Amino acid sequence: MVKSSKAVTAQRREEIVDAAAKQIKQHGIEGVRIPEVMREVGMTQGGFYRHFDSKSDLTDTALRHAFDVHRGILEGISDSRRGDHSAAIEAFVELYMSWADPESLAVGCPVSALAGDVARAPMDASVRGVWAQELDRIFDVVSVLGDADDVDPATRAEQRARAIAGFATLVGASMLARTTAGTPLADEILTATQNTFTTTAP
Repeated sequence: MVKSSKAVTAQRREEIVDAAAKQIKQHGIEGVRIPEVMREVGMTQGGFYRHFDSKSDLTDTALRHAFDVHRGILEGISDSRRGDHSAAIEAFVELYMSWADPESLAVGCPVSALAGDVARAPMDASVRGVWAQELDRIFDVVSVLGDADDVDPATRAEQRARAIAGFATLVGASMLARTTAGTPLADEILTATQNTFTTTAP
């Protein structure tokens, strides 16, 4: 069956967003290049504006997509370890540390890949609003990894606080390990983080 024009348009847009999301994590928010994104999906640069109003529109959409993918990974960890919060956290930490390599930027966490870019963005930049909303949603997911459905509100609030502290620890460790990649210090950072994470983990 031949796809309708709307279905084709939607698929094309999805391909563009996916390519841009990988590029944004690899090269940073300002490193996204529309010609390269369009070339990767087999389209001309002129076709870009049939799908997006501006580069900013694309980067905001790509950032949301990158977070969506990351949340999907976290939810998979959670679902496979339902009822065992500690086991889910342990699996999450192990996976996160495996991304602490410059070669993993395109497939790893968007937070550690892009925090510096967002910090340098103008205060009125739309990307800051997208970032805050998506980071808040990540904290919600991390705080309930592996939980059963009957956790009381007080426990959930406590877990969210620990999730924020624990996630910040992982992000910082990942960023520092990337800046020292190829040296013994990178391994020391990752080992120290994994060994002490139980004191700060959600």
